Amino acid sequence: MVNRRGLESLIAAGAFDSMMPEDSDTGSWRARLHGAIESALAQGQRMSEDKLRGQSALFGGNEEEDSASQMLPDAEAWSQTELAKREKAAVGFYLSTHPLDGYKKLLAGMKLKNVAEHDDLKSGDMIRLAGMITGLQVRTSKRGNRFAQFRFEDRSGGLKGVLLGENFNKLGSMVADDAMFIAEGNIEAAEGQEPTLKISSLQSLDEAEASRARELNITMPEGVANEAYFEELYRLLEREQGRCPVSLTMSADETRVKLYADGLRVSASRSLQRELEAQGCAVEWVH
Repeated sequence: MVNRRGLESLIAAGAFDSMMPEDSDTGSWRARLHGAIESALAQGQRMSEDKLRGQSALFGGNEEEDSASQMLPDAEAWSQTELAKREKAAVGFYLSTHPLDGYKKLLAGMKLKNVAEHDDLKSGDMIRLAGMITGLQVRTSKRGNRFAQFRFEDRSGGLKGVLLGENFNKLGSMVADDAMFIAEGNIEAAEGQEPTLKISSLQSLDEAEASRARELNITMPEGVANEAYFEELYRLLEREQGRCPVSLTMSADETRVKLYADGLRVSASRSLQRELEAQGCAVEWVH
């Protein structure tokens, strides 16, 4: 009764989250469900055909039902960003998570107001916001100049944004749908119209995090303390050289041990965090 696209939307919207095992997390659960769609549809088709022929499973249908919970394939867990992106595609807005949630500690330390708190914007006001770009359109003016217009959104709401003239020439290559920035600019607010943020400065949230991080603390997964694992981890960290020192937290005989990697410094970034998390590590940027 439900096709592949319908199942994809239901999974992305969290319709099956109440069935999630206690030892799983949302990103892993939804990714595994998504990976099982083809086999689930095939099994449903077989069961339907069997019923039409008057056939039933050897144990009255329980055999099929019992196997269903075991048929989920292994799959790379969806990141917070992927979860948020798929939720919005399914229902039109963010539900359980928002792409900015991964930067909570960073943004809390910067003490920036959200969009909704700027409730009395006037022309000429200079503001600084953290948010993401949506609905990006790059156009050409009647004079032949290219410019960009979009929505700049956070959890609280959105604001019309534009990049014009030299600011477009300087920053236009950075903007993309779903890209997240700290934006600075001045407000243009004509009477009876929505205020527009004319952006003069953009810094990606990854760059902001990298510039403020004082230490990278990596908590190792249990049961992987072997030479090959550490060699792979070292190669990964050495590839991202920067100025941020690294510490490793691990368990040893029921004792938590924190080790500092002398001489190893990395460049803080979300891409490095994602790669470490793919290795089973928990990552904390200390600001």
